[in-house]
Amino acid sequence: MSYLPKGSQFAARCEPSEYRIFCLTFESHAADQLFENDTLPSSLPPCFDVKAPWILNGMSRLAHEVRHPGFAPAIMVETIALSLVIDLCQHLQIPHKSDVETDQRMADWRLRRLQERIEAELAGPLSVVDLAIECGVSSRHLARIFKNTVGKTLGSYIADARIARAKRELMQDGALIKVIAGNCGFQSAAAFSAALRKATGLSPGAFRKDILYS
Repeated sequence: MSYLPKGSQFAARCEPSEYRIFCLTFESHAADQLFENDTLPSSLPPCFDVKAPWILNGMSRLAHEVRHPGFAPAIMVETIALSLVIDLCQHLQIPHKSDVETDQRMADWRLRRLQERIEAELAGPLSVVDLAIECGVSSRHLARIFKNTVGKTLGSYIADARIARAKRELMQDGALIKVIAGNCGFQSAAAFSAALRKATGLSPGAFRKDILYS
């Protein structure tokens, strides 16, 4: 189960099959008031894989009531929905053990999602805040669990990914250095050259010559 704040975008990829998705939106004035709580963060990030049992049970009850309406179904649905809003608010205020463990590792699905986002947007600035929102965690928590999982900082991983792509593109004999620099997220050909020289000891031209003609 996932919680998506207003304005969030969500995309999922899965194997071909039949899926049932139950979506609950909070639009009433009462729900808005509950979320305007001083103890909650001003901006809540998406929360993926919410495992609070009382919230899961509430969603199950709501799904059952929608599929098999009983006595006063409209009132019952509204009551369960508002209870879920309260449960979610309480859940988001509870410090989770995963946020304080220093040795926690990233779930495989989160790591894949992050790696795909990085690879797809290497040409851009790649904000850590945006990457954290993509994974449904705080920036600080993302930095900690990413290093625990991969063995390097997020910044180092992105830098290495840029160099790896640049090396692949340099193997194309006709590709312009400045175009490669832009494709890999470097602000200029000079910045690209400095980064590649630091990583390999060679300039882009020397690296290409060494690869293509060695």
